[in-house]
Amino acid sequence: MLRKPGAVESNLEDPAKWLFKPRTSQRLPTGDVPQGDDWAEKIASEISKEIGIPAARIEFAERKGALGIISGDVSVGRSLVLGNVVLSRHDPSYPKDQPRRVPGTQSRRSTVRCES
Repeated sequence: MLRKPGAVESNLEDPAKWLFKPRTSQRLPTGDVPQGDDWAEKIASEISKEIGIPAARIEFAERKGALGIISGDVSVGRSLVLGNVVLSRHDPSYPKDQPRRVPGTQSRRSTVRCES
């Protein structure tokens, strides 16, 4: 069952339409230190909403005692487009079919964009 931290029961419209991603931590001799990826995704989602950029809805959640986030399903009526394809639309010389990092760039093929 997915729930927002502190909630007694599931309070999501349809849990099947959410992806749970547990918070990641770095193990140190003094204990585990959260990496902040959950906060980063939540902040990016909220900023996107405020400036009108389509993005998945992100909520903080807890699943089986693990804290993390849930990401709303954005696949209905849309398709994911690899970052290389998006970049090649702006720069036709960009190698959209290269499987991994392109020399001289920070881009990774795993970067995606959701389009309608």
